[in-house]
Amino acid sequence: MKNLYISDLMDGICPDEFGLELEQEPVSPERVWRILQKRGAAVSVHGPRHTGMRLAVRAAIAAALVLALSVTAYAVASYTDFFAAVFGGEDAGDRTYSMPVDRWDEDMNQQTREIVIEDRPVDQDAAQALLGDTVTGGQSVTIGNYTCTVENLTMAENGVGVMTYAIENPEGLPEITVFDETVKNFALGGADPDAWATGDSGLRVYVPMFSTPDGMVDEISFLMTATDTRLEAKSYIALFTSGACPDELTVDFFGGADAGEKYRLTVPLTELAEAAELTGPEGWTASLSPMGLMLTAPSVDAIDGGKTITVHLADGSEYMVVGDASVNNCPVSCLNESGTARYVFNRLVDPAEVTSVTVQKQASDGQNLGLTFTK
Repeated sequence: MKNLYISDLMDGICPDEFGLELEQEPVSPERVWRILQKRGAAVSVHGPRHTGMRLAVRAAIAAALVLALSVTAYAVASYTDFFAAVFGGEDAGDRTYSMPVDRWDEDMNQQTREIVIEDRPVDQDAAQALLGDTVTGGQSVTIGNYTCTVENLTMAENGVGVMTYAIENPEGLPEITVFDETVKNFALGGADPDAWATGDSGLRVYVPMFSTPDGMVDEISFLMTATDTRLEAKSYIALFTSGACPDELTVDFFGGADAGEKYRLTVPLTELAEAAELTGPEGWTASLSPMGLMLTAPSVDAIDGGKTITVHLADGSEYMVVGDASVNNCPVSCLNESGTARYVFNRLVDPAEVTSVTVQKQASDGQNLGLTFTK
């Protein structure tokens, strides 16, 4: 059996001659190679090349190949809105909101603290290069007049992820309760419990709840757009378990009697975003992905307490994930009983551009502790 080389097919062939119009460099050479390997169409073989194939045959194969790759390229480009929604659109900037604290004034009014969220526009090219292969979704479930859809979802090896979804009902949605107009975290339903009912089934519709075969998942949802009949929202996700990210994520939009697995969506995670392992102090480990950070401490007590987390980049800039008691660029975080903590980012981070991550925290004995993790 003779080996077929892509370069043999393309030598001397111009797509224009066959009526093919492609965007300039629709995919990188590395992505082309990965696609071909996944499809079993390319292998790494050394040796002489076969060059005797007739031009017409090579042209036909090359045209089919170019079309296939262009379809893949356009599929990646279709995630532009997704990346902007979860990592920051062109109009992204700083936002401020007030968070209640455990202090009251002399008139017994609860005091608040001003919190700053530093949103930044996402680099679409970087997002596509880092995550384009990992985005999945499209699953939906319908009960009565309600249809709930997982539109786009991506998860990383270190157990953090982001998702966009839609809930619609042509007869009208239940009341939407927005807890803060700045961040727009929300829930479905209001004072009237009947507003949640989905009809004769007696099931109720919620913002999504997540789980994996290994256990619980922490998440928070933020409202993006809403009409009387359709809402679109995004969720930031962090696994509560200590293990690696599984190959599927379950999503529940409906609860109540007989909901269970019957109306549960299972989203396969066929490819995960890569995470870089970082070297830290003895007993500590860290893993950094484009969407978040996982820290594992020697014990749960060692990681407990207030903290500042800063990502240091090769160009000299910094990304403060949380810190200064007033900056919060981490939509959701969690800490489990084994001492594994996960922090989901509100922006995209290229692990290749990161030089170190520093964590300033308060130890259980009240002492300030500085930790540095490097690649």
